[in-house]
Amino acid sequence: MAKLSVSANDDHITVEFKRGESVKEILDQTSFRVRSACRGFGACGLCKVKVIKGEVNKVEEAEKLHLSQDELNSNIRLGCQLFPEKDLEIKIINLAPVSKWRSKTFFSNSSIYKESTFDQNEYPSIAEPLALAIDLGTTNISVVVFSLKFGQVLAERIINNPQTKYGDNVISRLISANESKESAKELQHMIIEIIADGLMDITTRDVIRLNDIVKVGIVGNTTMLSLLSNKNQKELLNPKKWDKYIDVVEFDEKEWIKRWGINRDARILKIKPIATFVGSDILAGIITTGLMQENRPSVLVDFGTNSEIALWTGKELLVTSASGGPAFEGTGFKFGMPAVSGAIYSANIKNSEEWEFKAVDNDKISGICGSGIIDIIANLIDENILTQTGSFNQKEQKWDLPIKEPDLYITKHDIDLIQRAKAAIITGIDILCKEVGIKTDSLQKVFIGGAFGLYLNIENSKKIGLIPNIKNNNIKIIGNSALNGCIDIIRYREAEEYIAQLENKIKIVNMSKVDAFDLLYLKNLFLKPAEEL
Repeated sequence: MAKLSVSANDDHITVEFKRGESVKEILDQTSFRVRSACRGFGACGLCKVKVIKGEVNKVEEAEKLHLSQDELNSNIRLGCQLFPEKDLEIKIINLAPVSKWRSKTFFSNSSIYKESTFDQNEYPSIAEPLALAIDLGTTNISVVVFSLKFGQVLAERIINNPQTKYGDNVISRLISANESKESAKELQHMIIEIIADGLMDITTRDVIRLNDIVKVGIVGNTTMLSLLSNKNQKELLNPKKWDKYIDVVEFDEKEWIKRWGINRDARILKIKPIATFVGSDILAGIITTGLMQENRPSVLVDFGTNSEIALWTGKELLVTSASGGPAFEGTGFKFGMPAVSGAIYSANIKNSEEWEFKAVDNDKISGICGSGIIDIIANLIDENILTQTGSFNQKEQKWDLPIKEPDLYITKHDIDLIQRAKAAIITGIDILCKEVGIKTDSLQKVFIGGAFGLYLNIENSKKIGLIPNIKNNNIKIIGNSALNGCIDIIRYREAEEYIAQLENKIKIVNMSKVDAFDLLYLKNLFLKPAEEL
């Protein structure tokens, strides 16, 4: 791939890009973003960059309106009008303020629905009615603003969930909310405020009128929805109710609408979760993948801190959850980090001392995300450095990566985290298949959702037993299926109606009540391809 070298002030990054992307679009996926006030249409003239070296497209008409002849002679261009095809070096003239929000949300923006059911007559005073989709994850919160009429995504953002102050798992947060009204209120306040902050970031950088947002959809795991509504946290802590529906979406949204600054008549879709441990995020994924439109066995895995799994047999729909912990999100490891700039997402060994690493945005390596850990472990097993039980052959407790700076290494604890997380996932799939009497090798399709899956090496994932050992072309990586499904539910009336029809068709499988769970889980701790049942 071609590379864009970028300097701003005293900092520098190098980014890989695909042909057809403007410099602004490339930079929006990094921490180096240019000022903009027109969504990249060339109307504001703010996204100025200086071309240092490389071939570029000719000056566009929009640039002639905003740039002086002296600027053009000095190779100053508008980032939104600059479309590199080969390696290019630039310097940012108008650097946007640093934001804690990132512009990459890891969703595919594809849909099985073809015709919008949007009705312009519902909003006669608004030229372009907009909608807001929100995915409340345990580790990350993602938001997307899009056109109701055309479906065009106008802005997307992702940020770390601020509730990690109360723990990196849902149980810790539920306990805190249940023990103290003040803590419960703060947990709710954190989400409301971070969404308001994201919308402010969007309106200042993408020039979107918040009053034009007339629909909002919110999906997430059941705990996150409960913490947002500040309702029934005690019920969710009761193991006897873990496979039952508990109301966590009935709330008075008027204050939220006011705080977020969106249209005062905006409608918030209250997308109900399935059960205590199975949220509306997997439901959204089922909708957007068309999982139940297949007449053959298929599985959807929505990877996250609280991973959820759905199996469609062609006649029955089964759902469950697998508590993989924060491993898939890149946290809990010695040098773990989310899949952001500088995170190793791919690793390939040539010999024990020579490796090829790839970092997100081709940036300077600063840590390792979940998919990077998977690759490293698979390669260590190939080189006989690591055993299938997760132990180093030389009895070390860590293994140094051949990187000069920073000095990264993998610990036995890191490997243990992956073993437990991957065992939970494949055991969940095994048990759902066992419930309906099918073998995992009969699965015709496996959908992999979540930010973790975006960079996943399928072969290495099969090698350590994270996913079923089926043909690669039957495994489809789909990004943030929850967010994409949320967009579908907001925009297409048939998707919203389909959800209502699913309520009585879903079989909930509670892992804690399955006798075979312990034995299967122990078997699946081994770092080897999944065995057939």
